[in-house]
Amino acid sequence: AKGDHVDTPMAMVQAIEDSHDLPTICWAASGLTCLLHTSPSEIPAHAAAVIVQRFAQLPGAERRPLPGAAREAASALLGVLAELMLISEEACALLRARLVAEAAAKDRAWTLMLMELVAVPAGEGAHEGGAAFVHACRTLELLVRGDEELAKALHQQRLLAAVGQRLLAGTTGGERDLRTGKAPEELPGTSWQPFANAAVVLIDALVSEQDPDRFSIANPELFRPVWMRYHRPEPVVDGCIAALERSLFREGGAMVASQLHVAGLRALTQLARLSKDQAERILLSNGPSIGVEVMRLAGYHEEATSVSLVFLVQISGGAFAHKGLKAAGADVAAKTAATRFPRSQAVQDTAAKVVAACSDLKVTGRA
Repeated sequence: AKGDHVDTPMAMVQAIEDSHDLPTICWAASGLTCLLHTSPSEIPAHAAAVIVQRFAQLPGAERRPLPGAAREAASALLGVLAELMLISEEACALLRARLVAEAAAKDRAWTLMLMELVAVPAGEGAHEGGAAFVHACRTLELLVRGDEELAKALHQQRLLAAVGQRLLAGTTGGERDLRTGKAPEELPGTSWQPFANAAVVLIDALVSEQDPDRFSIANPELFRPVWMRYHRPEPVVDGCIAALERSLFREGGAMVASQLHVAGLRALTQLARLSKDQAERILLSNGPSIGVEVMRLAGYHEEATSVSLVFLVQISGGAFAHKGLKAAGADVAAKTAATRFPRSQAVQDTAAKVVAACSDLKVTGRA
C-alpha cells in the first residue's frame, strides 16, 4: 500500500474512475478483486456502474486490433466485474440493460469490446489474450443464464460463432480434426483447461436459452432459432467436440467428469436436437465414444450420467447410428448406468432408449 487510504475499496473504485493510465487501471481492478473477498461489505454501491463505464471508455479501446495493454486492462475490469456480479444482482441488471440497449443502438461500445476479446485476435494466434477471453466468457455466461432477450441480442451479434471459432483455434490450431491440428501448448495468463472450460460453459448457456420468438408459431417446440437457420453452427460443434476429445483422450485423460464434459455434452445435445444435420455431424465425429467416456468417468455422478445418456439418445436418430453407438460400447455403458442408479426413473428410461438405439431392429423393421 502507498498510504493509509490508498488500498481501500473506495480508493480503488476512484482510481478506476479517474485514471486514464492503463497500468493504474489494472492495479486498481486487481486490488478491488482481492478486497471483494476480504471486505465485501465495504465495496461502494456505485462500483459496478464505474467499472461498466470505464470498460466502455477504456483508453486505446478504439484501436483495432486491441493493443496488449488495453486488452490486459479490459481483462482485469471484467475479472472484478464478474466477482461483483456473484454478490450483487444490481450489477447483473445494470450490465444486462446496457447490452440489450446496445442491440438497438448505434453506440455499441460494450458489445464491440466483448466481441473483440472473444474473437480470434487479428494478426495473432488464438493463444493471445487467453485471460481476457476467459473473463469475457465468464461475464457473459453469468449474464445470459435465465435471460432470453439478452441471449437473442448476443446471437444477433454472432457471438456463438465467434466463441466456437476461438475455441477451435485454441484447441486444434483451427483444424476440425484434433489429429491433424497443432494445438497451442499454453495461453498467456491461463492454461488450456480454463480457456476451454470458459468457452464451452458459455456455449452451453447460449444454446440452452429459449428464443423469445418461439411463440410466433403454433407449436413452439418446432421453432428453430435464427442462429441455427442462418448462421453456421459447424465451428461451434467442431469446437466442442475438439475440446472434449482433447480433454478426454489427448491431455493424459481425465479421472472424473468435469464441468467441461457436462457442459460440452449439454451444448452438443441441444445443437443435435435443433438440427438433424448437426446430429449426424456429431455422430460421425466420434460423438458416441465421447458420450461413453464421459459416462465412464461419471461413476456415481447422476447428473453427468444422465447428461451422457440423453446425449447418446439425441444423436441416435440416423438409420445407421446404431453401428457407431454399438462400436463405442454405448449399450454396455447404458446398462451399467441403469445398474448404478436403480431408483432414478430418468436414468432407467434413458438408458433403455440407448440400449434400444444400439439395436438394428429399427432398421430391419423387426418388432
